Amino acid sequence: MSEILDESRDGKLYQQLTENDCGKKVFITSEDPIGLYNHTIKQFNAACNRTCEGSYEKIDPNCLYGAWMLRWWTLLRCDTNVFFLIVSFVINFVVSLIPILNLIDFVIWIMVWLLYERAYKIHKRTNKNLSQDPFKYMVHNNALCAKAKLYNLYYEMPVSSLSSLGMRESQMEILKSRKKGSTVTFMIYNDRFKSAWSRFGFLRIFHIIQLLICIGGVLLANLAIYPKMHINEVFQST
Repeated sequence: MSEILDESRDGKLYQQLTENDCGKKVFITSEDPIGLYNHTIKQFNAACNRTCEGSYEKIDPNCLYGAWMLRWWTLLRCDTNVFFLIVSFVINFVVSLIPILNLIDFVIWIMVWLLYERAYKIHKRTNKNLSQDPFKYMVHNNALCAKAKLYNLYYEMPVSSLSSLGMRESQMEILKSRKKGSTVTFMIYNDRFKSAWSRFGFLRIFHIIQLLICIGGVLLANLAIYPKMHINEVFQST
């Protein structure tokens, strides 16, 4: 894993790579945590990125999990931003204070958590043990991915041109070891691509916290807020 060192050259470098038409854009079918995770798995299994003999196993996607977590995790950018992670918790707490809606919210969070636990078993028991560094043959650069508006993209270029990327000598040697003839294919990725893999285990904590927030909010609402607002009496009278 390497960071392209000279950030001031990123614009010129991206223009050069684009003009040479050597980039291969990679699009993602779903950007929920499991969708992004499967996307990283697909890249880990690519020939130019492979760091182990075995293949990484994909996780079965789920419509409920995808629709729910796309809004509570990906769109809020909880994968890379602590502030929006806290915002997610606050929003869930507010929802947990609303009658009826809080119970629906709680049930969905339980279902989503159970779906995640099933998926996490594959990550922990199989994929996590395949390689110590699945990013070994990849190049990390947020700026280039931002210009392409993608999480990652591939480039195929002459080995002699690698020095123009401003990478460390050790990283260039790693990439050169995967060359085919006089060219080498490599992948550039950003922080969000990396977090889809590295923070997948953190999602367990995220789900548990959201469940605890739901429980706490429901208890607080029923024991302290609803009685003062006479909400329980309204429901009983209807």
